[in-house]
Amino acid sequence: MSLRGICEGTSLGFQTVRTITAAWSRGRGGGGIEGFLLDQRQANAGSFAQLEKARLVAKLKAARDRKREATGRCEGRKSYADAMPATVALAKQLHADGLSYRKISAELAAQGHVTGSGKHHVASAVQKMLGR
Repeated sequence: MSLRGICEGTSLGFQTVRTITAAWSRGRGGGGIEGFLLDQRQANAGSFAQLEKARLVAKLKAARDRKREATGRCEGRKSYADAMPATVALAKQLHADGLSYRKISAELAAQGHVTGSGKHHVASAVQKMLGR
């Protein structure tokens, strides 16, 4: 009995039977049922990978939404106020005393408030700290 004869009594249409027959004849396992089964396993693995990726994306989006609700922000680099609150407070105090951005930078370095790489803050960084 042919594959077409087997599938005629099922819900598979003739187009599906032709596709199965074509996949069976050109399978990677040298044709025959082994090649067809190999193709089917790879197709199933691809479907599973798509499902798993969609599940992971949804899980990460839900986690970002929860964090955004709790803290107000979730992604991106931390602001100076979040990363170095003592440095920002000192810079604001020195700015209120009338010092320029460069003098504030020098005073911050003198008191040990430096960047992550150990260098002094440049004037534009001080300006961003102050939110101006």
